[in-house]
Amino acid sequence: MAETTKTTESSVDHSEEEEEKLRLEELLQSLPKEKGWITQYMYLYQQFWCRSPLIQPTITFQKHNDIVIATLSKSGTTWLKALCFFAIVKRSRFIPTSQNDPHPLLNSNPHSLVPFLELDIYANKTNNNASKDTPNKVLFLKYEELKENTNSELKRMAQFLDYPFTPEEESGGVIDSIIELCSFKKMKELEVNKSGKIANKIVNKFFFRKGKTGGWVNYFSPSMIEKLSKVIEEKLGEFGLFF
Repeated sequence: MAETTKTTESSVDHSEEEEEKLRLEELLQSLPKEKGWITQYMYLYQQFWCRSPLIQPTITFQKHNDIVIATLSKSGTTWLKALCFFAIVKRSRFIPTSQNDPHPLLNSNPHSLVPFLELDIYANKTNNNASKDTPNKVLFLKYEELKENTNSELKRMAQFLDYPFTPEEESGGVIDSIIELCSFKKMKELEVNKSGKIANKIVNKFFFRKGKTGGWVNYFSPSMIEKLSKVIEEKLGEFGLFF
């Protein structure tokens, strides 16, 4: 009986896989395409040119109710992963104030706990405006504001993620414990982030630089700042984003 059940399940899985392939082939035939450089063709799917192997994962991803962090490089990605997932979403399972059970963030780098998913949220105007059109699905955060008003921004994130802090948690110091647990100084000094590696390749300490704002003034000339400010205001000003 067990073997019969296993065979039946395998047949069903195989059938669904074949149907999925057929649907993908039909979709590819209907999409505009151009000669590619990595694969034979690039397909225009949802206003984005991509390789065919990426289309099915995109369709599958869009069917799930996942939480996605989309950041630019060196803009607080490591900190945001720690705050969002293991300090807010998982706080009922891993209590930040507990002295008995070691928190995962004390033994693992945030990038080891939260997988990478590369998304270009600035690909088109529609995505940039999503935070206004669908505020319950897209939340824009600024590193400078997160640094300056960590407490209020943390509560805003928790509210957006549908994991708001209760009055008891606020009065019990949970928010302060999360801020301390995920602080730059705390994470940088952990042994796992001093000597550990991700997948035995990327050294964890490279994810921690200075943890400060305003460092760009050391790399941009006044003329560069003026030019960049104009470009960002022109492209992103209507979304409340300025340089």
